[in-house]
Amino acid sequence: MKISLMLYPTEPFSLLRAAAQLVEAYRFDGVYTGDIPYGWEYTQVGQLLAEATQSIRVGVLVTNPYTRHPLKTAIAAAGLNHLAQGRFVFGLGAGSRESLQALGLDWHKPVQAIRETIQLLRALQPGHRYTHQGTTFVARDVTIWPSTRGAYPLLIGCRRPLMLRLAGELAEGVILDNVPYAYVAFAKKQIAAGAASKDRDIEGFIYGNITSFSVDNNRREAMDRAKYLVPIDFITISKRELEAAGIPESQIKPIQRALASQTHESHREAAQLVTDEMVQIFSVAGNPEDCVHRLRDAERAGITEIVLCIPMDERSAPMEVIRLTGEHILPAFR
Repeated sequence: MKISLMLYPTEPFSLLRAAAQLVEAYRFDGVYTGDIPYGWEYTQVGQLLAEATQSIRVGVLVTNPYTRHPLKTAIAAAGLNHLAQGRFVFGLGAGSRESLQALGLDWHKPVQAIRETIQLLRALQPGHRYTHQGTTFVARDVTIWPSTRGAYPLLIGCRRPLMLRLAGELAEGVILDNVPYAYVAFAKKQIAAGAASKDRDIEGFIYGNITSFSVDNNRREAMDRAKYLVPIDFITISKRELEAAGIPESQIKPIQRALASQTHESHREAAQLVTDEMVQIFSVAGNPEDCVHRLRDAERAGITEIVLCIPMDERSAPMEVIRLTGEHILPAFR
């Protein structure tokens, strides 16, 4: 199983650069960023990661087809792949309905939007005049000038059945969003059904999972830190995922209500409602030995790449987290 790290695009560039270099020094498999509506542009952080590293995979997990035109997304991905010299990985997801609505954007036909964007990503050629009249976006007689050649793995970030099937139809992999490991078998069945519908061989398919991560030599400190990471995953969690986790919906509802206002105070309130059981199911957290056992669980569940997501604030000591992982966790998987 590959082990990679996610860096939030919200911290100073100097810290992100230093963290990426340390990730490579410890021989993680990849270092990624995301597309947060109010963070740095993923193009900026993606370029930083490509230039700060030389050998490991870099990429964006994930962006959406709404906040920028899919043509611009395609050109941005091609440019980052050039800068990374073929080490680039790109993820597409439907995005957050709440975040998009805050920007006045319509979360319109997400499965079709992803389908059309992927078709566009694979159709573009430099100098080619392109027209598309789809159900989710339009391009009229547009000429693409930069080179868009060069293959890179395209992953779909999702958890729900229709999008999982689309990943089986069109993508090189899926990036699950911190799902319970008991849910992975269901996800793989949906992916296999999508692949079968197109008579597609998906040998080598990437089964990725982004997961909240907290490691410390003091287990209690790591668990408590993880309680601030886990609640965000409950905003859009499905009943099927909760059933797989064995967590009653009644325990999640108060956390969802606390998060509704999206303030620092509400997030602290939500964190106080997170139990140790929730941390153990929805994160990799504890001392290094605990984390190795939890990562083994992911491997047994069929995850082929786990993306450890750490906060970058000073209290969370991100550089120490990377060091502990590199020295005491990664060797168990090498």
